[in-house]
Amino acid sequence: MNGASLLKNGLFSASVLALIALPICALLFGCGCRHLFAGGIHHCELLPGTVAGKHTCPWCALTRLSLIGVFAPTVLVSTIFGVWMRSRMGFAAGYFTSATACLVLLLGTGLVMGRLSGFEPRQDRFSLCGWVSE
Repeated sequence: MNGASLLKNGLFSASVLALIALPICALLFGCGCRHLFAGGIHHCELLPGTVAGKHTCPWCALTRLSLIGVFAPTVLVSTIFGVWMRSRMGFAAGYFTSATACLVLLLGTGLVMGRLSGFEPRQDRFSLCGWVSE
């Protein structure tokens, strides 16, 4: 494992996270977040202060410091896993593995955060957290 491949894979994992985190937020919590290039969190309808506490979107309610605490391990784990696969199976397999690991870790993190925060979805829209907890 050399430093250059670790850095490249880390940047790739961070880019994947930046691209898919908000659409996954919208899927998990049904909050209305849009893709980063389409306005992102500014379209969230479940921000703190706009709805009751139990309906607040757990990801959109995070502070900047807690965002780092939640998403940095996802980037780290997907980077390490991708570099490990890259050394075993090649260049493309490493990036594919990093992207897949990032997706799985984000879904898992969101479901756990929804459960731990006591998130209750709104009845008028689909949310994966609400569907799983039923």
